[in-house]
Amino acid sequence: MVGILSSKEEKLMINSLNSNLNYDYNTSNFKQDKNIDFKINKHGVAVITGEGALPYRGKKFEYNPKIFGLDESISKKDMQEFNNFMKSNALKDPNKIEKSPLKDFNPAYTKWDPTTEKMMLGFFVSYSKMFHLGYDIIKKADEFYKEFDALISKDLSLNEFKTKYIDFKQRHDEFVKEYEMAMGDKMLLSSDDEIITQQSEKPFKAIQG
Repeated sequence: MVGILSSKEEKLMINSLNSNLNYDYNTSNFKQDKNIDFKINKHGVAVITGEGALPYRGKKFEYNPKIFGLDESISKKDMQEFNNFMKSNALKDPNKIEKSPLKDFNPAYTKWDPTTEKMMLGFFVSYSKMFHLGYDIIKKADEFYKEFDALISKDLSLNEFKTKYIDFKQRHDEFVKEYEMAMGDKMLLSSDDEIITQQSEKPFKAIQG
């Protein structure tokens, strides 16, 4: 059974999870490099170009370029409105859930990003397994992760994406309630086990007559 983690153990765990998950999310940093660029080819497919992206050059961008702001046919105004809408409807962060032992461990994200959302969903899967929250919780977390990955890969307009995303968010918010309850129960059981263990380890003192 998983006990309550110390702050040092929490940090080591988070760093480990981050290093394992980060590989999938490097695409969000491409636009920050002046030597890396995206081009929409004649078939409407975003491909990675630029001298700074040699390992990726010519490869198809795996997600919907519209929601990443890579489609030049979408105005800056429409993109800004989309980003503001998404930011105000961001998914729940597992590191901000009240009953989580990892609450407030990581800083809050200040902007909406599809790959950050995917990473948060990945944390739900990892934490569900790590804290042994049960088969149903783990299965649902994994299904939401896969569904979101498929959603951000679909060729949808911004409005089509928002409609499907809101439906996804509403269902995921309900799941988070289940997750939080399971996490709270797990932490309560862990606390009780710790108290019992501490009491059993106390040396026996004979009653003085």
